This record gives sequence, C-alpha cells and structure tokens, in this order.
Amino acid sequence: MMAAHALPPALVAANDALEPCVYGGGIDAAAMPAGAVDAWVRNAQPGAKTIYARGHLPRWAKGPAIVRDYAAIRLVALTQTRGADGICEYWVERTSAAFAELPGPPPPPRPRRGDDEAQLLELLGEIAEAGQPCPSNFDLAHALDISGPDRVKYLLHCLQQASHITRAASDWAPGRIVTIVATGKATTVAEGVRR
Repeated sequence: MMAAHALPPALVAANDALEPCVYGGGIDAAAMPAGAVDAWVRNAQPGAKTIYARGHLPRWAKGPAIVRDYAAIRLVALTQTRGADGICEYWVERTSAAFAELPGPPPPPRPRRGDDEAQLLELLGEIAEAGQPCPSNFDLAHALDISGPDRVKYLLHCLQQASHITRAASDWAPGRIVTIVATGKATTVAEGVRR
C-alpha cells in the first residue's frame, strides 16, 4: 500500500482510515492498514461494523490479511456488499468474543522419534532440565550410539536451523550453552572454570 497516492473519489467510503492500494500503477482499491485494523478490533464494541476495504479486494495487503486472521479466531465476522455506486465494499463486524491476541507462528515440527536428531534433542532436553553442562560432541555421540562427534555437530546444526535449540558460546567450561526453545531451559556452565 502506498499512502503517497490520493484516493480517487469513487473509492472514498465512510471509513477515513482507508489507504490506496496500487496495482500496476493504477489505484482500483483501498484498504485499512494493518495497524488501523488491529486498533479497530481491539477497541470496537460487539456489533460495531466498518468497511475495511473497497474496490478490488487486495488480498496481498497486510490490513485485509490481518482481518482474515481475526476472522479465523472468530473475533470478527466478514461480509461483502455493493455500494450504491456499484463498487464492492468489504465489511468487518466485531463479534462478542473477548479479545485475544493473534496466535504466533506454529512451533516447528518435532523430529521423528527414533531418529538421531530426535534422540539428541531429547537428551539435550533432559540435560537442560537437570541444569547440567552440555557434554562434548564426543560424549553425546557415545551416549546415543551415534557414529561420532562430526555427526553430533551436524545434528546440532540441524536442530538449530529448525529452531528447536539455540546455542551460545561461553568462556566457561564446557564452552557452550544449549537452550531448548520449546521449554526455555538451558544447559549450564561452570563459572570460574576456563574451558
């Protein structure tokens, strides 16, 4: 959406929060920006209605996308009408449901049980839960009967890329802290003991 363009008179509606949406240089739609949608849903009373888009519905625009997200959790209901001028109007109505934040992105899928990655994540979770230091790659490989420390290094990289763990270097032994994203628990270090 680009606020630099003026709305053509045909797209002016009762909602003065609408901003133009530009398609290939021409304006044939207007929609509420994301921040305005969010503020409206938070503050609107049950039964309140407003036009959130007019003209050719810009599905790519962030405002209409957030409206659809709120509709998915039943905070709003959506309808479509044609104005007296024949232009499509997209309405949002606040339901009586108590306000709830939009859910964040779903957690990454857990590795399949029985594979090396899942076993390593489970072991690291147990170590973090117990507040123990993270073993060396060699010791982790031995504990899980994995081919060797290079394989553990690779699996740690995979777990981090999949957002199952985060890793941080430390000056204290054993030299790294592994945090399990799902629980927020982390392995420890022996402060005062140089690695």
